[in-house]
Parts: sequence; structure tokens; C-alpha cells
Amino acid sequence: EQNMQSLNNSYKAISLTRPASLSSTNTGTGVDVGLEYLDDAMAILNVGTVSGTSPTLDVTIQGSTDDSTYTTITTFSQVTASTKLGAGAVKMTTSGTNYRYVRALCTIAGTSPVFPVSVVILVRKEAGSSTTNSTTPA
Repeated sequence: EQNMQSLNNSYKAISLTRPASLSSTNTGTGVDVGLEYLDDAMAILNVGTVSGTSPTLDVTIQGSTDDSTYTTITTFSQVTASTKLGAGAVKMTTSGTNYRYVRALCTIAGTSPVFPVSVVILVRKEAGSSTTNSTTPA
């Protein structure tokens, strides 16, 4: 329990894509992660059972300083029906840019594709930040 409290005090969990079955490309809404966001974060992708003919899912995490112009921070490996990815994680590095806003871009292709998917990021809180974990989806 003490380790969980330490984790909770050190990291902020932010939902970029609420759990949903996506059948077409989805550009998430930018989420204000606040100024406590540091260059130490991890994006987590969870995918359920995929259906369709030759379905593909490409998930990109994008950041913005102004919630208008977005830049790719990181990209997950492509998910297909045969990869059977249950969950995956990638480290996010921003090369020193402090992106206040972050969103997920889920690009879907194939014939009648359906991807049950959710995307969450864990960001390290700045020392002294009083921001608590957020479960509010984008």
C-alpha cells in the first residue's frame, strides 16, 4: 500500500481515449496536463479483440503548447488482427519541449474494422504539485 501511495504521489494518470470500440479514425481532444508535466511519461495502449478484414490501427501520441498545433511525441507499433496486442507501452520523450496539451490520434484502416481501444498516459508530477490523478476521459 505504501508503494501505491508513492506511485500516486509521483505520477498522474490521464485518459486520452476512453474505452470504446472504434471503427474509424479518431482524433482525440487535447487534454490539458498542466505545467507539472515533465519529460518523463509513458503512454499505455490497451486493445481488445479486433475484428474486420485486414484491420490496422496506428496510434500516435501528439503534444501541443497551445492546443492548436500538434506534434508527434511517440507512436505505438501498428496493431492488426494478427498481432493480438492486449496492451503496450511506450516511453514519451519531448526533447525538452513542455507540451501542456496531449492527445491520441487513432488511425484505423481495413474493411469493417473494429478496435476496442483505450489510451492512457502516466506523467510524472513536478515536485510540490498538488494535482491529483485524473480519471476524466478526453
